[in-house]
Amino acid sequence: MTDEKGGAVEKARNFSIQSGHINVTSTLVYGVQWDAVMRWISEDENLAGYLTDSTGKGNYNKSNAIPTGSNPAYQLKNIYDIAGNVYEWTMEKIYNAKVIRGGMYTAEPTSGGLDGAPCSCRSGYPVYVEEENLGFRIAIYL
Repeated sequence: MTDEKGGAVEKARNFSIQSGHINVTSTLVYGVQWDAVMRWISEDENLAGYLTDSTGKGNYNKSNAIPTGSNPAYQLKNIYDIAGNVYEWTMEKIYNAKVIRGGMYTAEPTSGGLDGAPCSCRSGYPVYVEEENLGFRIAIYL
């Protein structure tokens, strides 16, 4: 999923309209919203460790992503797959790149870099890239 015209931003913005919702706005998650969720997760002492190592609460099966929400074990405070399934586009920008957050299914927890990235991960990515490990999360405003 790219973040160019017809990509994640446009799909997220059109979600509420295409879903038939009235008086509802949708968009990609902003970086500040992702950070607020990370703070909310960190308030639970049983979950705070997942901000640095999310491998126990994410889909890291090395072969392919599973449908979001299909494994109840991969949720933190009822938020499914934020710890790892695919990297997620956000509305945040860094230099000439959009920011991706979270971890992904092919991550190797011990190899460094983005591999094994926890749910708190933030990295810049060119908007024209289309890969199977890039997805997005929609924020809905009522």
